[in-house]
Order: sequence, then structure tokens, then C-alpha cells
Amino acid sequence: MAKVAAAAAEARRETDAAIVVAGLCEAIAEGALHAGRVINARNMSSRTGLSAGTLADALRHLVEDGLVDQDRAGNFYVPTPAERDVLESYTARGLLGTALVRRLAARGGGVPDAVDALYQRIGRSALEDEPLVTGSLDLDLQDELARAADMPRIEAMFTRLTLQIRLFAAALGVTYQHPVEGIITDDGRVLEAIGSSDQDGAIAAWREKIDNCIRYMVPHLGQHRR
Repeated sequence: MAKVAAAAAEARRETDAAIVVAGLCEAIAEGALHAGRVINARNMSSRTGLSAGTLADALRHLVEDGLVDQDRAGNFYVPTPAERDVLESYTARGLLGTALVRRLAARGGGVPDAVDALYQRIGRSALEDEPLVTGSLDLDLQDELARAADMPRIEAMFTRLTLQIRLFAAALGVTYQHPVEGIITDDGRVLEAIGSSDQDGAIAAWREKIDNCIRYMVPHLGQHRR
């Protein structure tokens, strides 16, 4: 029972943290918050619908995961991403994702239904010319791949990196990775290899996807610094 309760509590913390990250991204997109600025707890509590105590717990959880910074006075603020941060996050994501796609391809059974449904939504959002939605759905698809692989510890690390990437994208003012056409092409290659039980092909396609993400993100860091 104790383990079940602890797991439930951790799941709630992760859910609250995701809600806070979504609120931070929304505030940054609207110009109400900027990277390097202190997070106004009252405004964020109102935006997310979380109580002050729950919000504070979620922000501390984000500090532990390196997604939010905290100064000696106890103030929380959104960090300004540096090139090293982006490269480190994508390097870790690349390694974790390799294990996930290999397992999915080795297990057989084709592309999980929930993953395929998200891929179809990505295609529709691209047709409707909604690049921000497309990028967000792509991150959702990757998290769904992590869940489908049934590797809980790797999934937890992977989904934390997803939250970090969402914050990076919001702080930089760009879609999180390369253009929509690239998202569809790269995802299609990964899913085709998984569906064919081609482990080497899935790994190669995943690594190419991550390389494309890095090539797109790093130049935007230089623009952001100017």
C-alpha cells in the first residue's frame, strides 16, 4: 500500500508540474513572462488553477528537475537557455529515445494505436497550417512512444526532458524543432521502421530526427543572444 500511495503521489506531482510548465509557456507566449524573470506566484496560480501550496510544490519539483531556477531568496524564475543546455537535453533525449524505439521495434505488433492517432493529427494540423500545434503534437507523440515502450524509468526521464524542451521553445520564441515538413518526414520514418520491426532502421531514423532538432534549435540561440 505504501508503494502504491507513493507512486500515486509522484504521479500527481508530475501532473502538476506539467500543468505549471504549460502555464509558463502560455505566459511567455503572451509576453506576460520572459526568460530570466521572476515567476509571479499569484498570477501563475490564477493561470493554472492550482492552489498556492500546490503551485509552490510543483515549482520546487521543477527546480529539482532543472527546469526552473530558484535564487537564495526563494524566488522562482524561468532560466534562459544556453547552447550547452539545448545540446545536453537533446543528447540525453537521443540516447533515451534510442532505447525506446528499439524496444518498440523489437516487440513487434506494429505502431501503437495512440501513436498512430497522434501522427494523423499532426498531418491534419500541418494541412491547417498550424505549426505551433504541430510541434506540440509531435512532442505528445514522442511521449506516447515512451509510454508505449513500457520502460517506466526511461519514460520518466524522457517526459521530463519534454517539459524542458517546451520551456526552451517558449523562451526562444520558436517552434521546438525543425519545420513542419521535417516533423512529418522524420516521424514517418521512425514509425515505419517500428511498424516493420526494423530495430536498426528505427534507431537510425530516431537519431536523424534528433540531429535535425539540434540543427534547427542551435542557430536560434545565436539570434536570441543578439
